[in-house]
Amino acid sequence: MSRLLRILPLVLLVPLLVATGATSAHADPVPAQGQAWPRCGSAPDTDGKYCIVSVTRDGTAVPPVDTGTPGTYDDPFVDRPDAGTVRFGLKLTTVTGSGSTSTVDVSPDHTWVYTVDTGSIRPVELYGNLRNAAFSYGGNAAKGHTFTVTFQPTPVAWLLSGECSVFGGCGDDTTVADTVRAGFATGFVSNDASSGLTAAQIADRQGYLNVFNAEDAYWVYNGATNSLMMRMANPHLRSPGIPASGSFQTRIPDAMLIDELNVPDPAGLTARSLTVVRTGSGAVPITLTRVKGAIDIRVKGITFSTPEYSIHPKPSVPVAPLMGSLKRIDN
Repeated sequence: MSRLLRILPLVLLVPLLVATGATSAHADPVPAQGQAWPRCGSAPDTDGKYCIVSVTRDGTAVPPVDTGTPGTYDDPFVDRPDAGTVRFGLKLTTVTGSGSTSTVDVSPDHTWVYTVDTGSIRPVELYGNLRNAAFSYGGNAAKGHTFTVTFQPTPVAWLLSGECSVFGGCGDDTTVADTVRAGFATGFVSNDASSGLTAAQIADRQGYLNVFNAEDAYWVYNGATNSLMMRMANPHLRSPGIPASGSFQTRIPDAMLIDELNVPDPAGLTARSLTVVRTGSGAVPITLTRVKGAIDIRVKGITFSTPEYSIHPKPSVPVAPLMGSLKRIDN
């Protein structure tokens, strides 16, 4: 079974802040779509669910924006774009005596860590416009599910005024981006409930991560070739004469490697165990790192437009099966 997930230019929009009404003293409802989530313990939160547990920048706690004191503030946000997805991101908000303004153009030089309580929404998969990401999850339905994401904002160079998609392309090699950010950060954590996957396949994907700096992207498992496919779209030029440079990072959980990609012992994988091919260009160099319960693959220096990459285990992966670990789900 294959699955399609896409990111659209709408991620540039600053989340809509919707006024909240009175909430129960016993249990907060699931926030409305687009409604900004509070810090846990601050109104309108009453039960520690559907709220931001903590935010740090380079290891230092980041407080909420002080709307009563003029200045420019780092402004982390979390909201819910649909029933099973939690969106998080970063903007800069400037408070003046007459109000406030925000921009999504942020510094790319800091490392952020968000921990979020998602209540009944079970975190499974992370994707978005980020760099150097890590993703973990915890909690339960009774206490509230949680996720923690570590990331750096990513430079972007997008073509928001014209067609730019993985299906329609993004101009030719003279196309110049019209929206350039030194740093940008928006990510999505999905419960995969509407993905069409079985419950076992969704469980295998807990901790699955795909992040990139392209304007549009999709990734899908191709059972016919036993490969993960990644396609992105971006304009060729960041500015006149200056090529745009792309990157992507995927973190594949061990359970997914075993059940879908037929890797007997993921702990033994190295960069030589996998082939990563750019369609039409052959194999490309990658960085593969073993992390707890997963492998982390990174490709940098991507040129555009609409490159497609295939990640495929070699037929003779030089590792031995683990007793009791080999299982398979039909696709």
